[in-house]
Amino acid sequence: MTSKLNVGSNFTFEIPYELCDDVINRQIKLVVSDISHLAGKRILLVDDNKMNVLLAQTVVKKYKIITDTACDGSEAYKLFENNDYDLILTDVQMPVMGGVELTRLIRSGKNIKKSDVPILGVTANVIEEDRDRYLAAGMNALVLKPYSEKELIDKIASYILA
Repeated sequence: MTSKLNVGSNFTFEIPYELCDDVINRQIKLVVSDISHLAGKRILLVDDNKMNVLLAQTVVKKYKIITDTACDGSEAYKLFENNDYDLILTDVQMPVMGGVELTRLIRSGKNIKKSDVPILGVTANVIEEDRDRYLAAGMNALVLKPYSEKELIDKIASYILA
């Protein structure tokens, strides 16, 4: 912990856990991938919080990724039906339809190629049982809030460029 009067405090901690082989392999592939290949890719951003959408858009636009946005899963599914996306980045908990329900709906689709789109869930929830439930619904991976630009773009690239 570091603290400065009238400035604030910075708390740092580590949570020990093992990376599964899939995560390690994706990270290795990402090192050899050229991030510039993200230009022109299409992502559907789904979040009911406009600031979260703006943050994600700011990050991905630096890499010339094209985005569509939706404020809930229901709106996102309509966009998904009418467009092709390279990846979906969705908040897990939203009103009307959350990310888990959206994922289940997409995965149950008749168009196998389209329903196989990588889906990343965004959550601040660190409870392992909940995270397991999100992945069991069909999400490919989770992005934990708060995330850095590098964390987000690395995770996106690991699925789009894999």
